[in-house]
Amino acid sequence: MTVNAALVKQLNTLQDELNAIFPEREDAIEVLFLQVLCKEHSFILGPPGTGKSLMIRTFVSAITGASYFECAMSKTRSDEAVLGPIDLVALRTTGDRIRKRTGFITDVNFAFIDEIGKMSPILGHDILAALNERVRHEVDNSGRSVHPIPLYSTFSASNELITDDSDESAALYDRLLFRVVVDYLKDKRNFASMLQATSMQVATQVDWKDLQEAIDNEVPTVQIDTEAMKGLLKMRAELGKDHIRPSDRRWKASLRALQARAYLSGRDTIYEDDLSSLRFTLWDTVPQIEKVERLAVAASNPYVDRLMTARDQIREIAQGVTDRKDKAIPEKAAYAKEVNSKLAQTRTDLDKLLDDAKGRTIPKFREVSDLHRETLKNMYIVCFEQDEAMAEAAVKTKIGKGDGGQPT
Repeated sequence: MTVNAALVKQLNTLQDELNAIFPEREDAIEVLFLQVLCKEHSFILGPPGTGKSLMIRTFVSAITGASYFECAMSKTRSDEAVLGPIDLVALRTTGDRIRKRTGFITDVNFAFIDEIGKMSPILGHDILAALNERVRHEVDNSGRSVHPIPLYSTFSASNELITDDSDESAALYDRLLFRVVVDYLKDKRNFASMLQATSMQVATQVDWKDLQEAIDNEVPTVQIDTEAMKGLLKMRAELGKDHIRPSDRRWKASLRALQARAYLSGRDTIYEDDLSSLRFTLWDTVPQIEKVERLAVAASNPYVDRLMTARDQIREIAQGVTDRKDKAIPEKAAYAKEVNSKLAQTRTDLDKLLDDAKGRTIPKFREVSDLHRETLKNMYIVCFEQDEAMAEAAVKTKIGKGDGGQPT
């Protein structure tokens, strides 16, 4: 298989543009590309006002020639609003109870279902056939009851998990291969940029025919490297120890996610580095996210275990600082003295990790480095009662190599 290098370059450029427009959404944006490339569906979990809908619309708008449907769900949303209304003319003239489908979910390449957690069970049952088998069930004048539809990928979003215990809800949730969580912006610089942004348009346009060719004929031929397969099998065993047991169907679909990840990197072979994408496909509940992420990222990179150990230490210190906000000054100062050396050692460990990696990308490194910086700064503010400017000045001398140029 020959990778379409021109298309891959377009996709990577588009991904960079979206990351610039939507900061702190790198994982969600990666999911959009992966799910489209492997013809799967996604679920984005996050509170209202986090830009989920706008991000999806902006992404789809860059795919020229593709058809698109969007709908926000509620318990009372009728099936006609999603599947199309009954064609009354056909009903009167031929007696066929068929729908006007043009522009609705069974007539498009991409669909966005907002507030999917509020979908009624009946509508969820009808949507399941579209997502799972890419068909619609409708008896027409030809006598056929099953008809193929052009749907490739569905994006969905909600501020709540799909928690209905019905079989329909469980089956629908299982068909949403990619799952990712977003939150409000944390970095004040990103927040300020968001407030001042005047345009959400992207310059890069991807032709749907080219993308369709890659999805149908190129991505499915990507092979998995022996070492990557070993890493995948090891991860499955480790998840089982924590009673996290994705279905065989989900593992099979996850392999397609890895094919998409390799293709997006311009390769026709899955390597260990691609296994980090499994963090999007193997969790069901929020408590499982961190365990799955840690195993997936560690399976993709030999340096990640050390990084996660450092992250856990920093998190513990950060919580300790927060817990002492209302304590007396002597107690806060004593705690600062205790953890200051620990933060210094953690910074040394992070710098050593950069040296050992010798330029190799370490997933989540920048995130952990930023957490170290913020924890150190908060310690000065809380425990030494310094103002923000003084704390910032003190931190600058104690952050070593910082993010080391690692990507976001």
